[in-house]
Amino acid sequence: MKLFKEDNFHYSRNIKVAVIISEFLILCLFLFWPAPSLKTERKIYFPENFITVADIPSTEITPPKPGGMPPPRPAIPIDFVPIEDPEVLPDVVIPDNSNAAGSKSGIGENKTGEYYASSFPFVPRQILEVVPSKMEGVSGYIKLSLKIGRDGFVKDHRIIAGTIKNQELIKNILDAVYKSRWQPISIEGEKIEYWIEKTYSFN
Repeated sequence: MKLFKEDNFHYSRNIKVAVIISEFLILCLFLFWPAPSLKTERKIYFPENFITVADIPSTEITPPKPGGMPPPRPAIPIDFVPIEDPEVLPDVVIPDNSNAAGSKSGIGENKTGEYYASSFPFVPRQILEVVPSKMEGVSGYIKLSLKIGRDGFVKDHRIIAGTIKNQELIKNILDAVYKSRWQPISIEGEKIEYWIEKTYSFN
């Protein structure tokens, strides 16, 4: 009987301790929990632009009457006076300046069997140009005639004219020339070699 009373005592004591701890936790929750904000967020209002559309009155098109003739076209004034016997001009023979008899592409070959870019109906493009290094205190120009091979690289050169006398600068120019590449040209499916002129100027 005594054991039963002790169990009841511990049971009631545990309930009181649990109630006290619960109240303490609830009190801490209210103290440290942030208070809810009662302020409402203010939304920015952007007024919309109103577009007014003017009503355009519809145009009435009267359909043509069935079987009716279309309206006559306005007369076009003609200032030319017809002639009875027109004058027939004589035929003019245009000389062939391509230097190639029977050449389909229009690329001319001279008497020595060499092709020149000046006789082409187009200007060959320079695919890769290497710029020569400039030397201080040297100015002038040099004009070269370059022989372009079937692969587009320079095979030979000739100095046509120029005012540059510095041999080191001329060597730099020629080194750049032989590293450059030009557009390969084909005539009737066969690649050819041709000569082209190029000028290098230094100020």
